[in-house]
Amino acid sequence: MTISTDSKQDVYDWNLLRKEFTLLEQKKSETVTFFLASHPKTVHEAIKHHRSELDKDPYGYYIDNIDTLTQDVFQIIGEYMGSKDNEVALTNSTTMGLAMLYNGLILTEQQEILTTVHEHYATKSCLQFRHQRMGTPIRTISLYKDIFKVSKQEMVAAVAANITPKTRVLALTWVDSATGVKLPAKEIGDLVKQLNKSRKEEDKIIFCLDAVHGFGIENFNINALGCDFFVTGCHKWLFGPRGTGFLWGKESAWKNMVPTMPSFISPTFTGDNYGAYFTPGGFNAFEHHWALKEAFEFHLKVGKQRIESRVYALNRLLKQGLAAIPGIEVYTPLDSSLSAGITVFDLSHHDKQALQKYLANEGIYASIPIVADRYLIRLSPGIVTDEQGIDNILRVVGNFLAENDQS
Repeated sequence: MTISTDSKQDVYDWNLLRKEFTLLEQKKSETVTFFLASHPKTVHEAIKHHRSELDKDPYGYYIDNIDTLTQDVFQIIGEYMGSKDNEVALTNSTTMGLAMLYNGLILTEQQEILTTVHEHYATKSCLQFRHQRMGTPIRTISLYKDIFKVSKQEMVAAVAANITPKTRVLALTWVDSATGVKLPAKEIGDLVKQLNKSRKEEDKIIFCLDAVHGFGIENFNINALGCDFFVTGCHKWLFGPRGTGFLWGKESAWKNMVPTMPSFISPTFTGDNYGAYFTPGGFNAFEHHWALKEAFEFHLKVGKQRIESRVYALNRLLKQGLAAIPGIEVYTPLDSSLSAGITVFDLSHHDKQALQKYLANEGIYASIPIVADRYLIRLSPGIVTDEQGIDNILRVVGNFLAENDQS
């Protein structure tokens, strides 16, 4: 049965929720949510509806609905984030948002961007492209020495020790996609706020966060998180339409930006609506962008706190189960304050691609990140996974090790 806004079913029944996803009808485990997620039926139907109407009358449906449907998306994102509607720019992906952000920030020749070795390829590339175009100094640090001993205090201290008077932008990632380590974003936001008290307006540190692997899991209010810009895609943990995302920024932070692309959004959204002004124009997959409303409604219906607790619990079960198997070393911290929905582990001398194929034959998809020149295995149980699915993963991994240790 479809979970709708007027459903009398228990939306916290995880088995009921799982029936929303056609992925499970194919006997596939949802263990790669960090990559690309299946849509729930409400989102699928919304896309189908908008697409059908556009096919029937592309000009008429667009003209009659563009303002209302776009405003609905701005409003629901604002509700989810705990922010104002005018602080969100719509994008097609996290990568697009990062490119808009790091291309558009206004810096002087003397100001630098501070980042880390833990960033995703997209952030590293965007910063390198900026350096090549504008000569902006980019300084890269490590947040911890040993992943098996990482702590919030160590990461905050690393940021504090490396900020200098020249540091204008702090470019960080909330959850490292390669290791699953979660940054203490709020504590770093508090640090930045404290340091900015003694800085002139034009020198204040701008805290930018690639948040895609925390967004859709963490129960947060954006103003309490403490960042100035927040970049994410919506087709992962939110289970939103493919090709959607957004860039959020404080009103005060948007004033330090210039657009990368002109906006096509109606003049009724202009004025102090910075997000609309920075939303890239052009003709997009409108049915996907407009169906974001249903994706956020689905998430809010289930409940942000329940989703966070569920994802934490499933990944804790997976990490504890893997750690109990001889020959496996779990890289991702067990502590939920240092991790979210990604679990990464090693099998010492075993072939990671062989395990990946072995898992896939059982309907379990895994990926292979590289951490410190080592190939590892990555899984990401989300709310579409269940305890039986975790047990199945552990069984299959155990069988693989048993078969290969005997050969």
